[in-house]
Amino acid sequence: MNPFAGLGGWVGGCVALGAVARVVRFFDGRSLWNDEAQLALNIWGRDALALLAPLDFGQSAPYGFLLLERLTVLGFGPGELALRGVSLFAGLLALPAFAWVALSVLSRRGAQVAVVLFATSEPLIFYASELKPYALDVAVAIGLLALFCRLEAGTLSVRRAWCLAIAGAVAPWCSFPAVFALAAAGVWLFASAVRSPGGAAQAVVPRLGVVSAWAVSSALLFWLQVQSAMGEPYLREFWSAGFAPWPPVGLEAWTWYARTLSGFFADPLGLPPWWLSLAFGVLGIWQLGQRSRVAVWWLLGPLAFGLVASFLELYPLQTDPPVELSARLYPFVGRLWLFAVPAALLLVGEGIAAFGSRAPVSPRLVTVLLTVAVAGLSLRQFVINTLEPPVVQEFRPVAQSLGQNAAAEDSIWVHKGSEPTFEYYARRLGLQVRARNVAGGSPEDLAVLDRALAEWSAPGRVWFVSLDHPAWQLGDSFAAVTAGLGAVAEVEAVFEAPGAIAVGYRLRSPAENDATASD
Repeated sequence: MNPFAGLGGWVGGCVALGAVARVVRFFDGRSLWNDEAQLALNIWGRDALALLAPLDFGQSAPYGFLLLERLTVLGFGPGELALRGVSLFAGLLALPAFAWVALSVLSRRGAQVAVVLFATSEPLIFYASELKPYALDVAVAIGLLALFCRLEAGTLSVRRAWCLAIAGAVAPWCSFPAVFALAAAGVWLFASAVRSPGGAAQAVVPRLGVVSAWAVSSALLFWLQVQSAMGEPYLREFWSAGFAPWPPVGLEAWTWYARTLSGFFADPLGLPPWWLSLAFGVLGIWQLGQRSRVAVWWLLGPLAFGLVASFLELYPLQTDPPVELSARLYPFVGRLWLFAVPAALLLVGEGIAAFGSRAPVSPRLVTVLLTVAVAGLSLRQFVINTLEPPVVQEFRPVAQSLGQNAAAEDSIWVHKGSEPTFEYYARRLGLQVRARNVAGGSPEDLAVLDRALAEWSAPGRVWFVSLDHPAWQLGDSFAAVTAGLGAVAEVEAVFEAPGAIAVGYRLRSPAENDATASD
């Protein structure tokens, strides 16, 4: 079945452009950045069963995603393309699946708008080429929507009950936030059974079996994987600002909700200005509710349960209100809520179509203009980033230069925090050079740096490797290390790329140090 048959050829063309943009981003040759390298080292260095244990570097990902990645590495090696292949497949598969769901739930024009927004969404395109599970979160969320949209209030057949039980049991192992969709579906299954005339008990039994399968699978996942990730100090500290204050007492708490809601439409939805997208989203809820309240529940129920999880400090809800797509700062802060993007785009698309259909003249043209007004900045970035894909930390060319220029007697000093990326590319490129970690952000770091400087002796050079990101704020630490090296050594070579640098230093002789001091 062609999912675009009811949408029109021009919408299919937009989807094709979205697919091309995802493939172009995938093949752009971007280096793994620090978070990707951390996950890559776990996948590369462990067997399938060991991936169930807590991951190194404070990383967390569902076991199904990790297992797919491990199988990909075994089949195609640990290169960037292989590691990102699972995300690309999920991103491409989500396109037709979303089109089918949009046609099933929305009006034809609303489905057209929603599919265009989905195909050209910058956050969705980026994560389809990222070694992270977020593209799979989106694909699983759409898959569950497609499954639930076929449910009816009547008695479940044995075949349908088995399909629901198996799909729902597998989903959380591929996407942690799938449990929110399953919770919403479980509520609906029991509510519809209770309302069924004269057969409540008969209707409840198969539903109880389905929900029990979901609950057992989710509980096993929590026991084996999730609880250890929740106890990881680094993760809890990193996402601490993302737990919803409850009860919301005081101005600060309510400001948090307002800031988070407005931020959602910029990051991860990628549709600034937020107030316009929010207005059409609300209109979409009202419009869809006139036709199918159940459909509204499928879209909003998982978000409601996600919010409850945030109340309980089980799942962070963090967004970025001031994000600017043109700044090309990746990754997006709101990535843990990327699973909610399909539902939000469906509602925004329906709202735009409903408003446009009420125009006294040229409803179709008005709808197009409203779509451009909402998604204009996103569409602009879609074009720019397809022609010139963004980068994060281009360490691979720097590592290649190191491999060609570093001698056996040289040492590499790796800036604290940059170790995983360095280790990944050192293994990939076969860099056989001693490495140690240095920094200058605390008295302890400075003491380690001083000892390293005191132990350094000729003839070997020192290569100082550092990665950077606008959110890391490493300027002072980087300056402290380079100042310490500059006091005793001369710069011989610099290899630099966006977000990555390696500086080669040669130790000055005592006579040169005396001359430098006298100057």
